[in-house]
Amino acid sequence: MKNVCIVQDELLPGGKTKVIFKVVEILNKHNIIPDFYCYDNISQKEIFNIAGKNIKFNLKKILDFGIKRFTLYKSCLLLPLVKNKIRKYDIIFNSTHWLNKDFCQYNLINYIYYLYPLEYTEQDSCKIPFHRKLYLQPLRWINKDTSTENNSTYGMTIAISQFTKKKIEELFYPLKNKVKVIYPPVDIKSFLNRGNNRLKQVVSIGNFEPQKDQLSQIEIASAFSDLKFIITGFVSTKIRSDYYKKCDEYINNHKIKNVELRANLSAQDIKALLQQSEYFIHTRENEHFGISTVEAIASGCIPLVHNSGGQVEIVPYDDLRFNSTEEAINKLENIVNTNTNSRRKELQNYIQNFSEERFEEQLNELIGLF
Repeated sequence: MKNVCIVQDELLPGGKTKVIFKVVEILNKHNIIPDFYCYDNISQKEIFNIAGKNIKFNLKKILDFGIKRFTLYKSCLLLPLVKNKIRKYDIIFNSTHWLNKDFCQYNLINYIYYLYPLEYTEQDSCKIPFHRKLYLQPLRWINKDTSTENNSTYGMTIAISQFTKKKIEELFYPLKNKVKVIYPPVDIKSFLNRGNNRLKQVVSIGNFEPQKDQLSQIEIASAFSDLKFIITGFVSTKIRSDYYKKCDEYINNHKIKNVELRANLSAQDIKALLQQSEYFIHTRENEHFGISTVEAIASGCIPLVHNSGGQVEIVPYDDLRFNSTEEAINKLENIVNTNTNSRRKELQNYIQNFSEERFEEQLNELIGLF
């Protein structure tokens, strides 16, 4: 039996946590109970509530230091912090968003969602405050390996999407043409609903935070007074709480009547909402992948997503992707005025590429290599 550990900085509700719990579930099928290293910012009870299933792992909490403003740095430092503790394992599953050179390379699997802070550094630099640039600059240096010698080792590196793979290979020369892609697991069977009798409403799912850009969704909604928008998401940190309040204030200040914010819905409530709704919207630019988009499509929603990142791999139709708020309004108007039944079926067939079964098959192949 293999001795396995998982390293992940946080276990808050969201796509990354769904993926890692699926990894634990698959390991359990091999009679492996992994050790799980993460910062001590959440209780064991809260973790199992988020998991929503009976999985087994040994939680190894690392002192968080209580530093609130340096989240990305804490994520970056976690693997080095536990370096001496985890050398003994047969397999180390790194889920921290960071790559570390010459670190346990022979038994390390890096599952990379995205290399932070790219989503910030890719913006127009004029829009980033000077103090933010200072905060991010060391991370830009860390997130790069331009050595022309192809002898740096990072372990087995797997990307969550072709988009992430491309970014890794741009920043880490030694990994060029070496990064694999394994799409994250989505519980398609559980969400699947092929029914065509739906409520004419638009649903959004995602943590309330500036990167998800729910404010743009509200702006889009203001152009459709007869179409209901339900924007759902988790509010589990101060940043998310502040952004939720900002969205709520925008709705009230602009007297927008067709938008409803719903925070911290249960998994069952989210599933029911998706399965009864006609449309789904996702406005984040350069989303790493987009598990909620796949869940929405499985549920029968017609998606409208930003034309960037991993969303392009999930939604293969140009008329369902946009580059600006104005274009989103125009395309949504076309979607609302079109019979979507045949497109719904096409999309539901396409997303079988992202099923839990396919992920499990690929992960089993990986485990067999060690």
